[in-house]
Amino acid sequence: MKLLLKISLFLLTWFNLSATTAFSKVALPNYAVSYPKTENNKLESELKICLDNFARSGVLENSFSQKYVLWESSVLENRAREENIKVVQGAGSLVSKLDNLGLTALKAEVNLLDDVAKAKFLDEFAGASDDALRAMNGNTSLVNYWKANGNFIKNKTYPNVGHKVWDDTKNAIITKADPTETKILNAIENALPPSNNQVAVAGAYSPELGGNVVLKYNDKNFNVNLLEPELKQHLDYLTMIKNDFDKGGSLYQKLYSNVPLEKIQNAGLAGTHAEVLATNEVIKQLKQAGKFNSIQDLNKVHVLVKGRPTFGNMCRCPHCFQIIDGVKMIGNQ
Repeated sequence: MKLLLKISLFLLTWFNLSATTAFSKVALPNYAVSYPKTENNKLESELKICLDNFARSGVLENSFSQKYVLWESSVLENRAREENIKVVQGAGSLVSKLDNLGLTALKAEVNLLDDVAKAKFLDEFAGASDDALRAMNGNTSLVNYWKANGNFIKNKTYPNVGHKVWDDTKNAIITKADPTETKILNAIENALPPSNNQVAVAGAYSPELGGNVVLKYNDKNFNVNLLEPELKQHLDYLTMIKNDFDKGGSLYQKLYSNVPLEKIQNAGLAGTHAEVLATNEVIKQLKQAGKFNSIQDLNKVHVLVKGRPTFGNMCRCPHCFQIIDGVKMIGNQ
């Protein structure tokens, strides 16, 4: 009955609007019916089904179809307006924040963006901390970096897996009997275990080089400027996301994909983890041998990571995932 009433009200209104002179003496009432948003969405769906069936019946088909198209367009426009209201509100807040913080250089750089890019920036950076915005004000090239590479970073979906039991990974490598993986496993098993401060040890190796496996431990004091260009091309941007979170911001939610709170909380300084440092050394060796010519050659590097006993075969943090994406990770992602 409720559905029939809604349809009747709609049809009464429609007939009143489309009545010909033959019905000019008949006064049909107009009704203004308002429903909550959830009810309105349900009504739209129900009406659309009924209207489709009604239009197919051939009754006043041409006139009805025209009004149906107008009605459907109005619905879509209203929905788009509802979806955009949050973006507009967030944009206004960010613009005000730039003014209040006196970040004139950043504001000027944002104003140079085209309308589409500007709206996207104001949306994605609405949750930025004051510190992150100040950092961008001092290094406005980050805006252009975001414009050129933001989607590239965001479109690489973080696997969001947990650590694996070390013995499970070890046994899988032994069973597989791949020479490269076995060589790296043996090197790690014979290395000193990571201390509490070191957290993890990584072994990196390229079968195109031969020789020894490179072993590196986490080093939060490592100078990331010493990384090879291929590994630090995104570093300033990733560091901005890391520092923003540490200062209470939420850029990671917009600029990364599939990164939960726990993962960003436990992520260290971008570029200082064992797997990055070990990969960096192998890249140097490959370059010396004339076998590393572009970022695509990262697939020549194989890496295995072992953490403290409670961590086992560790997964990469969100930052390391971006830095060495393309490396052949063993056991875990």
